[in-house]
Amino acid sequence: MTGEGKLMMNELPAWAAASPSDALSPELKLRIGTALGLSPRETEIAFCMLAGVGRKGIATRVMILWELTVDSHIRRIYTKLHVTSAAAVAGMILLAYMNLT
Repeated sequence: MTGEGKLMMNELPAWAAASPSDALSPELKLRIGTALGLSPRETEIAFCMLAGVGRKGIATRVMILWELTVDSHIRRIYTKLHVTSAAAVAGMILLAYMNLT
């Protein structure tokens, strides 16, 4: 971290810049989700958000029929993490990862 407490791009784990949904083991993803207080389904959706997948893509990836259901999961994730954006969710995942490793 820089002296100002900001995380610089060159300090991110390698998987964060690549394909985070595929680079981490399912077990580590669940540990991260548990550390954040997320259910397994919310964890799966949060990692899709981290990968930049949109609502429709998330619905397809996690086999949810209705995008409104995805919206409901995203709202619960935001509430549990006390955030208001997908970028903030990504930041929380990265912080949890760094604390676990």
